[in-house]
Amino acid sequence: MSRSFSGRFRTVLGLARQEALRFNRDYIDTEHVLMGILREGAGSAAHVLLKHLHNFNVIWQEIEKRATRSPFPILGIQHLPFSPQVKRAIELGDNAAHEMGHEVIGTGHLLIGLMEEQEGIAAQVLTSLGIKTRNVRTLLGEMRGSGISQDISRYLEPEFCNLLKEMELVTDIQIQEAFQRQKERGGAIADILIEMGYVDKEEVLLAIGAFKGNDMDD
Repeated sequence: MSRSFSGRFRTVLGLARQEALRFNRDYIDTEHVLMGILREGAGSAAHVLLKHLHNFNVIWQEIEKRATRSPFPILGIQHLPFSPQVKRAIELGDNAAHEMGHEVIGTGHLLIGLMEEQEGIAAQVLTSLGIKTRNVRTLLGEMRGSGISQDISRYLEPEFCNLLKEMELVTDIQIQEAFQRQKERGGAIADILIEMGYVDKEEVLLAIGAFKGNDMDD
């Protein structure tokens, strides 16, 4: 697996661990990862689910119906392993990122992996709610290629990238790679960062708002 995980991806896995412990399980399973996506709430996976269902309540209800809760609390465990289904879902998410030309594995790719894994509770829940993998892929493509940053002047793009770095959304190396791709084929730098999978559309929108606000304050 050559791609790295986005910050939101790692946050989801941390929240999945909390959910596994809440259910008194000594491993992290697919339903815990899906609950992590819902709790994180701001990544591309969460936005795709909201577009389909408008709120998360029905997903929570379906998970609670299907998930197994042990009556015995888990004590003294520092590390919770992933179930084979979660490991497979992460592999499939990596495959999805590769197929879509994204260099960072985000929550949207993880959602695809959970669905394509098919055997876990997460896939059962999402399928029962009428969510289809092909629709998720389409929405993710639309979210990443939406041309949201055209109103940032080219000469202000380095300053905008500095703001993204200060917000800990991208690294120096990622910025350099994005500018290299821009040099090769043109386009707005923020859109390129989204296309490469380094940031989500929602993160860029937040940064654009902060950038314009800073510009007005100056």
